[in-house]
Amino acid sequence: MSDLHILRCTERRSQLNHRDSQPPSSYWDKPSKIWLTKRALKELNRRNNKPNNGPPPYRRFRRPLTRSLLTKWTKGQQSISEILNKYSKDDFEELKRFSKLGGPDTSDLRGYLEPINPLEHSTMPPTNRLSVSKNTDATITAKTESTGPYSRNFEQILVDNGIFPPLYKYPDGRRPEKPKNIEEIKERAEQRRSSLSPSRYTDEEFEEFQYVAAKSSDEDHVSRNVVNTIEGSTQEAYTFSSKVKFANFQSLIDYPLTPGNPDLYDGAPPEQLDRRVRDRLYRTIIPSSLETHPIAPNFFLHLKGFDGTIRVAQRQCVYDGALGERGQHQLRSYGTNEANFDNNAHTITSVYLYSALSIYTVYTTQTSNRQKYYTYPIGSWAMAGDIETFRRGTAAFRNLRDWAKEQRDEAIGLANSIADQIESENNPSQWDAEPALTSNSISRSPNDSANSPDGQVPARAKRPSLASNPSRPSKRTKTTR
Repeated sequence: MSDLHILRCTERRSQLNHRDSQPPSSYWDKPSKIWLTKRALKELNRRNNKPNNGPPPYRRFRRPLTRSLLTKWTKGQQSISEILNKYSKDDFEELKRFSKLGGPDTSDLRGYLEPINPLEHSTMPPTNRLSVSKNTDATITAKTESTGPYSRNFEQILVDNGIFPPLYKYPDGRRPEKPKNIEEIKERAEQRRSSLSPSRYTDEEFEEFQYVAAKSSDEDHVSRNVVNTIEGSTQEAYTFSSKVKFANFQSLIDYPLTPGNPDLYDGAPPEQLDRRVRDRLYRTIIPSSLETHPIAPNFFLHLKGFDGTIRVAQRQCVYDGALGERGQHQLRSYGTNEANFDNNAHTITSVYLYSALSIYTVYTTQTSNRQKYYTYPIGSWAMAGDIETFRRGTAAFRNLRDWAKEQRDEAIGLANSIADQIESENNPSQWDAEPALTSNSISRSPNDSANSPDGQVPARAKRPSLASNPSRPSKRTKTTR
């Protein structure tokens, strides 16, 4: 077994163990707003039950309970009725007013253990403090599910880490800049498709689509019955996969989140990208540990049935789109001394919910030495409303799928050209013969580019033009309908 394979397996086990555990205490200090989810309440309980540095808690009584000791404790004690008889009606009215204002401030009691009644615990056997400590630690570190799009804290965590939802506004009212190529993307989305002309897609076919859309109650039915119609026969032109967890991707924030899991995504065949680039950018362009899945994804579709919610779908859309755009950005910056931030979008992400198709584009920028990701809306169509709206929405879906593939092929072509140029500079006599790379000949270190934020390789090279270094062709050829 190669060293590279062992290292990847080790990274994978570490990811799973970290992702399934309760976030550390510092994790909850970062979000500017916290929803009271189960995991947040668990952290609150942990903090409330944690002893502070004040006086020690009530000591457990160990003395045997005798009649003389019991008489001593109960001597001078009064019943509740005797205590209440001491107070007048005015005293009770004042007490009611005091309670309406919230009562006494008990914040200084936080962290104190509840006093133990010696009458109840005097005959209990001594408790092993070590065993109590172990049980407490085990409770605190119990494994729970990771924070994901179904958590109300997920969106706030993304925003606090520079991953913004559609139509976001900063606290001061400012709006993020639009991607530079947004007009080009919208024009591409509006182009007509001959396969959707009245002569090739009839009213009867649309009526059948309306019936199927109304009966598709869950995600599986939507995928089988609705998406196949929207995709048409063009799906054979793409390398795609579905229901693949992006477990191999490095998290976009400093704490692992639930892996992205789109219902459909388009990527490139692994062999289209140079093996040297794949190994350098392993954690940002290869979504699964099973490397036969498409890589460098930049087109995503998220489906929801009648029970789905728009908030969850949008969170999934934003997060998966940011993961895809990061990979496209690193491919375009591969081998350069500085990351290439052109403020152009290169990723398409979409949601189908309640017979409505919404499509967005994702782009990345850098401000104050921090990389940020923005999701910008392109359009939304009520697919089961009327046939003209269906034609426009379906055409936009197919056109932007073509556009995403063009962006992906361009980025891969640039990275392949840089890899070849770096190899030629390191081995001038072997320019025409590409050396064979195997997993046994590759070593990975903690300081390599797979773990760096920019995914750069330690070499200086100028980016060649696409005209002089065309991208490697994909296994499948695209035919536009």
